[in-house]
Amino acid sequence: MSNQLQQLQHRLLEWANGASKLGWLSTDAIDGLKQLSTATPGDLFNAENRPLVAALFGGTGVGKSTILNRLAQDDIARASAARPTSTNITVYVHSSVAVDHLPAEFPMQRMHTAIHQNKRYQSVMWLDMPDFDSVEASHRDLVTQWLPHIDLLVYVVSPERYKDDQGWRLLLEHGAKHAWVFVINHWDKGDKRQRDDFSNLLSNAGFDQPHIFCTDSSGNANVDEFAELETTIDSLADAQLVSQLEKRGVVKRVEQLASQASSMQSQLGTSEQLQLCLRNWQHMWSIASPELVAASDYKAQLLAEQVIEPDTSLLSYLPWRKTVRTIEPTPSSVPTALADDLFFSHVDGSLDSFMQQSSASALPYTALQRHFAPLKNQWRESLPKIVNKALAQSLALPGERWQRALHRLLGWLATLLPLAALAWVTYRVVLIFQTSGSNPDNYLGANFATHSAMLVGVAWFIPWFLRLRTKPSRQAATLRGLRQGLQHSVDQIDIDCQQAIDGMATERDQLASQLSDVVANQGSFDDTELPASLKRMLMNSA
Repeated sequence: MSNQLQQLQHRLLEWANGASKLGWLSTDAIDGLKQLSTATPGDLFNAENRPLVAALFGGTGVGKSTILNRLAQDDIARASAARPTSTNITVYVHSSVAVDHLPAEFPMQRMHTAIHQNKRYQSVMWLDMPDFDSVEASHRDLVTQWLPHIDLLVYVVSPERYKDDQGWRLLLEHGAKHAWVFVINHWDKGDKRQRDDFSNLLSNAGFDQPHIFCTDSSGNANVDEFAELETTIDSLADAQLVSQLEKRGVVKRVEQLASQASSMQSQLGTSEQLQLCLRNWQHMWSIASPELVAASDYKAQLLAEQVIEPDTSLLSYLPWRKTVRTIEPTPSSVPTALADDLFFSHVDGSLDSFMQQSSASALPYTALQRHFAPLKNQWRESLPKIVNKALAQSLALPGERWQRALHRLLGWLATLLPLAALAWVTYRVVLIFQTSGSNPDNYLGANFATHSAMLVGVAWFIPWFLRLRTKPSRQAATLRGLRQGLQHSVDQIDIDCQQAIDGMATERDQLASQLSDVVANQGSFDDTELPASLKRMLMNSA
């Protein structure tokens, strides 16, 4: 059954590593997942009908070794006043039981095995655990290594030490994965109020009418419930119950892995947080972008002033006047003059502030940085091109539409009106020539020549002059193009950031969906199917 745990852990690790590479998950979460054990008691044996693995667990001096010796009716644990602290694992196992698969990481030099022929415990493998409250950290490590391989924990306390903090923390952390019975040893020194208080503590921890046995090795049979303890454990050493405990332990470990998965999913944030992130960006940029445009407008004006308008005065057409050509800003001057380092420092500062704010709202900063940081370099290449495109379009179509239409109309008039005047003069000349023979008064004189010349000249000059004066300003077109390019740039920044947030939302939803698929349909265990006596040994994880 541990294969299910191993496969689940493997799939979760694959998911977690992928999420970590994308910046959504910290390496601490992966380390925590790796530390969760997938071992089960059944992993120690090849045989299906394995023994019950029961361990005596408790603090220093409570009498665990003494109880094991009473069970074995032999001094296998070497309990004595000279050795009040258990430092090694003592294994008491029947000779017919083969422990085939001890984990390689177990310190074998700290394991003492006692082989016996006692048929009563042929179906139980007993362990005497080191004292968990020892100052030696290796003792607690040894207990932690063995815990996943244990079905039943016999928690031994004394009347003076049943509220031990370290043992209680371990009970609360691992309680749901094992069956438990409780022994108050040295009961000749205790009283009923201590037993009732201990029972209340266990009930508050999640045990319903827990099995509590009071034992005394001094020989006072009136206060000794050791026989009841043996009988209870004997009843549990049934192949079917052992199989159910194994299955339940697997389910509880699956639930622990699922809980770890839920903790990892919380690091992804929520869809609502990403929607809030989008609204925060829109609000922040609606304030920052006008300020950025206003701060850059003076540079656009300076660039526009570099454009020299052609001289449209009449004197400029004198042959000895030098023609001045229009000078326009070159595309290469735009990045340094408009989208310069100061411009991008403002943009980068706004983006960094937004990422910090979003990270404070529980979104992972590394994921934000992966989606937004590349935009900084991208903008340094794309925004000058946007400005240059807007500038070229504005220079190609200077002025307003009505100005360009009037300018074109006057150009046509400057051509058509003189031609019309010449046509009229030609018509008059032909007409006078035809009628001059019959009418001596019809002749071409100086006045006609003067008036005709003036008519043709006025027909050409007026539309030509008006066209000259209505020509759209190149400076104005340059300024307009730069301003439009600047506005298009800040709009593009807005679009890119909103698309990055949308990309994060899509990626987050995909990761959440993949994680849900990993932990889905992992099975459950119904404690109500167990015997009443066994239910009393199980902590209610709810």
